[in-house]
Amino acid sequence: MNMLNRNNGSRKKFLRCVSLGRKITALILCLVLNLSLLPIETRAVPTDNKVYDLIVIGGEPEGIAAAVSAARQGLETLLIEEGEVLGGLMTLGGLNFLDMSYGPQKELLTRGIFAEFYEEMGNAFDLHAAEQYFLRLVEKEEKIDLKLGTTFVAPLLAQNTLLGVKVKEKGESKAYYGARLIDATTDADVAAASGVPYTIGAEDYGRSEETMGVTLVFRVKDVNWPY
Repeated sequence: MNMLNRNNGSRKKFLRCVSLGRKITALILCLVLNLSLLPIETRAVPTDNKVYDLIVIGGEPEGIAAAVSAARQGLETLLIEEGEVLGGLMTLGGLNFLDMSYGPQKELLTRGIFAEFYEEMGNAFDLHAAEQYFLRLVEKEEKIDLKLGTTFVAPLLAQNTLLGVKVKEKGESKAYYGARLIDATTDADVAAASGVPYTIGAEDYGRSEETMGVTLVFRVKDVNWPY
């Protein structure tokens, strides 16, 4: 998404990307914002700072897919993840079994980068193997700079325009600048901190007290499971 200008008022909508239940039929489920298109030369970016074509914040599967897709199209891309591994829900969250979407002839309907993942990993996979797969997928793209262990701290704004993000990287404060930014955090932290209007739970349906149920995922070992 291009640079954020909060003066657009009612024309600006914050769409939170939420996976429904356990159905992950696509990996690119990123936050979408209607943003003004300002040429990068007009922005107050310090001259000694590199400006990426795209900054993706969040190492969830959708963030990974967005970064890889951008890099394959020639964009200098920065991928920021606060944890030490990639994959989010599908690795750290323990969601290692995916419901699939098939057509009438049993053909896989979900394509693109997800199809690449499915071809190698299937719809049920080892969590550590998935971590390794996502890391390989990102590291083989020369145009992606990956920053693990890097936490979003605050947006970098000038005249209500989002220029980049301030982060804490391995305990050190740093600033990164980009022409475009995709918020792939689980709760749209960057957009919310930048002043974009948002709703919580079912507020947009008039049910302010309702939120999505929490799923418990757990693992056991050394169990003699009876058949």
